[in-house]
Amino acid sequence: MVQYPPNLTATSARTVDALDDLQKTLTSVASLRGIWSAALFRNSIEDSSRLEQMFNEMPPHVSKRIIHEAEHLHLMTLFLPNLDSVSIMRVVNDIRSELPAVEGRHQDFEFTITGLSLVSAEHATKTVPALHLSMWMAMVIVLVFIGIFFRSFESACFAVIPNALPIVAIGAGLNISGLGLSYASVVALTIAFGVGVDDTIHFLARYRAQREAGQSAEIAVQRTIRFIGPIVITTSVVLALGLSVTALAQMPYTRTFGVLCCLTLVVALLAD
Repeated sequence: MVQYPPNLTATSARTVDALDDLQKTLTSVASLRGIWSAALFRNSIEDSSRLEQMFNEMPPHVSKRIIHEAEHLHLMTLFLPNLDSVSIMRVVNDIRSELPAVEGRHQDFEFTITGLSLVSAEHATKTVPALHLSMWMAMVIVLVFIGIFFRSFESACFAVIPNALPIVAIGAGLNISGLGLSYASVVALTIAFGVGVDDTIHFLARYRAQREAGQSAEIAVQRTIRFIGPIVITTSVVLALGLSVTALAQMPYTRTFGVLCCLTLVVALLAD
């Protein structure tokens, strides 16, 4: 966002020159996919004096997305690819490092970085680590309660593998692919963990019932798989198929949420 001096107009040469200078400076930021501003309009027409007429002929809802005469503001829109919050903040820091040079050449102008992506990324860098920590705390608490409910330390230990493995595997995949953690990924992993715990509890409850009936460990496992296996498989497949619809969504976060939920459910089923 660029605020120009009150003695200038939105389409004056100095105002658009400042925008053009900023736009050319920001083209060095590799992650930007496009820059949209009044300077782009001026450079696209042969007669720059027609710029004011062009804005006057625009519908108000379009022109107000570019200029705000009452507040002496110009909006420069920067387009980013689908990035996680850490990568977005890295791009923002790159932009901030380029601004002092532009501010030095246009000292009576004010340049401000704002927008939904920036605000979301700033909050996400604080919120996502807290969600990540709370997810692991919830896993520990759930496993402790499993041990208390079944009155068996071994049951709690056995529950760690099928429930922690999907989270660790998907988390490692996100890290290796460079996607990192986001709101969608943390929420997806938390929900999938809840479903995985439910399957584990069903398995342990049936196994304990078989053991209390006098069956050996081997026979108890076989009968538990025979009774619980089809139920767990059906539940996981139905949930995965239902959530797979979100993989077709246009919103990146919605798509990420659906894909991660499906993958985590599949890995959890294999771990069980």
